Amino acid sequence: MNTSYLKGKADGFEIYHVRAEGLNIEVSKNEIDFATEGKSEAIAITVLKDKKIGFAFTTNAKRFKETADKAISTARANNQDKDFKGFVKPQRTRRIKNYHDELLSYSLKDFKGFHKAFMKQMHAADRRIMLSNAFFNKGSNTTRIINSEGVDLEETTALNSFSYEMTVNKNGELVASAGSKGDVKPIDPTIADEAARRTLALIGKKTASTAELPAVLHPEALAELLSKTLLPNINAENVQQGKTLFRTLNKKILSEKLSITDDAITKGMIATTSFDCEGTPSQRNTVISKGVLKTFLHNNYTARKEGKKSTGNAARAYFTLPAIGANNVIMEGGRDKEPASGIKKGVYARELLGVHTMNALTGDFSLGLLEGFYIEDGKIKHPIKNAMVAGNVYELLNNITAVGSETKHAFAGHGAFYLPEIAIGKIRLIGKN
Repeated sequence: MNTSYLKGKADGFEIYHVRAEGLNIEVSKNEIDFATEGKSEAIAITVLKDKKIGFAFTTNAKRFKETADKAISTARANNQDKDFKGFVKPQRTRRIKNYHDELLSYSLKDFKGFHKAFMKQMHAADRRIMLSNAFFNKGSNTTRIINSEGVDLEETTALNSFSYEMTVNKNGELVASAGSKGDVKPIDPTIADEAARRTLALIGKKTASTAELPAVLHPEALAELLSKTLLPNINAENVQQGKTLFRTLNKKILSEKLSITDDAITKGMIATTSFDCEGTPSQRNTVISKGVLKTFLHNNYTARKEGKKSTGNAARAYFTLPAIGANNVIMEGGRDKEPASGIKKGVYARELLGVHTMNALTGDFSLGLLEGFYIEDGKIKHPIKNAMVAGNVYELLNNITAVGSETKHAFAGHGAFYLPEIAIGKIRLIGKN
């Protein structure tokens, strides 16, 4: 890339260059149905010209100069941005290799081996189970960031994910369950055992009666709730625009039993990187400490607007300007090995339906209970059918009775939640009456 071309035409610039390789596979009715793989490349250029910002991108690396000219032309047409305080300055960056080498060369042949082992494990649980559909994705990205301040960083990341829907028809009852797994190393086919047991556990559903009950939230359900409520409310851009419930720091917003960090430096986690998409070194941010809000998540633009340092949360696609996104969201585990143990009668929620309808500001929700169970005398009993759960996320998270000791990865939103089970004082279960 000819950065000297930009130096002569713009007052400042940032180049975001990404080369990607991907493998996508679909499975239908137990069989591999479709597979595609390919490579792509994109360059995004942001320029500063006369205190105005311009942006352009291309998927043809040979059109670098043309794209630079387009960014400059866009800047000339824009209004001055008085809140833009410059691009990221070079800082000491700790390099983190967060992928396994075998993932870079992972091929269709490797997936066929995974698929064979997965099916064998699934059918060992019950021959009647069907993998009705599944999707596998392997992607690797090499990202380079160059700017006029002297930043020049490059990093390769790799990730694979497998999402599935299983069905089983047993004793005339047809049930289905869905799940996802992601990792920075090739996914282990033994996940089929838990997936099969999860599906079989849904046999024997019973209708629910409407009641207010204590509840336990599985990490998957908890991740869905947090992704649609807490994360938008700790986004500094939303805070600056007055679009959040929380306006000030160092106030108690959740139960003192809860502590949450935003972590981009722990190896082995999905969203771990050496730097964010503007070149700010990755870090670990304490977001909530014993229920008290300690920080909002910033990128370079929002941080410098307030005279602060970025928290390393710049997130983007090549066709957008940097926004703000969470990294690995980690909730600290508690002391309770079995959070349900203290509940005489309650509900266990694992998968919810309709989280996109939640009110992020108020935290109010009324959601379908796709995968839920009754709790009796501290034990998870029979599955529930045709039910909903309703309440307020912030009220729930201020009424914690137990926090599980084990944290598990859960996909939701950006996919990088590491959470324990939590028990809450009450939730409204809406059933047949």
